[in-house]
Amino acid sequence: MSECSVDYPKELPLECARELVRMVRRGDLVRERASFAKHVWNVQGYVQKLALGEPTDLAFPIQSLPTDEEAAQSLEMLTEEVAEGSEFARGLGLPAGILLRWLLARLLEVLTKE
Repeated sequence: MSECSVDYPKELPLECARELVRMVRRGDLVRERASFAKHVWNVQGYVQKLALGEPTDLAFPIQSLPTDEEAAQSLEMLTEEVAEGSEFARGLGLPAGILLRWLLARLLEVLTKE
């Protein structure tokens, strides 16, 4: 297996996750899509590592996407745990794979709107 020169983030990018929560709750995703995309990109790597781990053939079950508020609450729980010094997101609120799907689905939706 070939190696990638960039690793997943070792820690949750707290400010990016907090800004995602604020943006979702303000409804600013389309208006601020460049900023939204950058924050998703940073948080996505961390959540993707939680969901999938390092490269394997692991898959997660297909489930419906959470609401924006459920995703915001899950991200908020994650930021609070990490800010309190927890090394692992025990209280994510949603399975990491589902949160990852939400992040990517919302990013795709935002990128396709004018």
